[in-house]
Amino acid sequence: MQQPVPHSLGNLQRKRQFALVAGCFIVGATLFAIKPVYDSTYYDLWLEIAGFIFILCGFGVRLWCTLYIGGRKSRDLLSDGPYSLCRNPLYVGSILAAIGIGLQTEMLSFGIFCGVVCWGIFHVVVKKEERYLLVEFGEPYRLYFDTTPRFWPMFSAYKDDIKE
Repeated sequence: MQQPVPHSLGNLQRKRQFALVAGCFIVGATLFAIKPVYDSTYYDLWLEIAGFIFILCGFGVRLWCTLYIGGRKSRDLLSDGPYSLCRNPLYVGSILAAIGIGLQTEMLSFGIFCGVVCWGIFHVVVKKEERYLLVEFGEPYRLYFDTTPRFWPMFSAYKDDIKE
């Protein structure tokens, strides 16, 4: 799945990662300090309401996934229920909640920033998890990997394999 990285290329990657983190920090600090251009009570209220909805949706998705997993997380490859929509619905729930928390500051830009940073962190984590799952589950995971999106839900693919 991943080829060994030559030493010089590894140094370049580390420099790029540092630049990305530093850039995100600078942009985030700037966005955090800037008040919205359109400063009105209604605008602030709508951002707070939207933030609250994002937080509720995020926690709702996480709760659904947690209840769906039950005790099967370590022993089964889950590919139905919320895991048929995307491979990482728990992380999607966290990203939604992060956007909502950012919107609670009444700054749209900070809500977007929180979502992007959260996605970036999870993207790195997911790449490592995918390598592990490919080794652990082999071809069934490869098929799941090829047919199910990483983060963006594909609602038309929903399937539920509840046994009665």
